[in-house]
Amino acid sequence: MNSSETKMPATISAWFITVLVVYFYGYISYDILSGSAGDPEIIAYLLLGVVAIGVSGALIVRFRLDKMSFVLLTMAGAQGVATIVMMVIKFGSLGPTLLVNGLLIVGLLGAGLAFRNAAQTTGSDHG
Repeated sequence: MNSSETKMPATISAWFITVLVVYFYGYISYDILSGSAGDPEIIAYLLLGVVAIGVSGALIVRFRLDKMSFVLLTMAGAQGVATIVMMVIKFGSLGPTLLVNGLLIVGLLGAGLAFRNAAQTTGSDHG
């Protein structure tokens, strides 16, 4: 198999995971803003802030596979910080807060690792 044949499935899976995670962010943010949380504006801004880090990071690195891995791993770290802030703001719903944010962090880590794998599969740093 040549490089383009091995590159395509890895790149598609990395982008697919990323789109799913960003869709989940949008769904969670909409659900929170519709009134299902105690401090919806603060929590939604935290979630959308993590997405803003991802979007700006992707534009800065010009969607290069190896650099996208770093952007998504940075988003996972930012989501971890946002989780801590959410727990301080509304400690009463610790279980759901940890569950949802844990899923987001795992999704971001998975997408970051998928991009790293795609970059290593291609043998180059271009997307």
